[in-house]
Amino acid sequence: SQLVFDLVQFIGEGNVKEALTLLNRIIFQGLSIDTLLASTIDHLRNLLVVRTCGLQSELVEAYGISPQELEQQARRFDPVMLTQDIVILEELRRTARQSQAARALLDATVVRLALADQFTPIAQLMDQNVATDAVAKKKA
Repeated sequence: SQLVFDLVQFIGEGNVKEALTLLNRIIFQGLSIDTLLASTIDHLRNLLVVRTCGLQSELVEAYGISPQELEQQARRFDPVMLTQDIVILEELRRTARQSQAARALLDATVVRLALADQFTPIAQLMDQNVATDAVAKKKA
């Protein structure tokens, strides 16, 4: 629980180096990628529940982490981003089971999650595309 908490903390801070270093340590200690992903998904779900329903919700199923730490970490994440992260990790979990490059996919996904604020949101890309199309039609 503490290792997953720390991994998510580094992801939330955008600290790619520490996240990958911890990830390597977790894998080296023998935790399977599938188990790590399942535990991380469960932890993100708890953060999502805390952010949307409150710490006192009966839906929170966190063990080994103090309620105060969980609440503090939950504040670091936007609920929409948490839902996206859960979906991304679950998709990775399914893909990793059949991939020869599961570790590379895991590393790439952790970097993606940690640097998520540097990616352009899909809505913004679509707005830009609509604006470009409108300008093109106007010129035609």
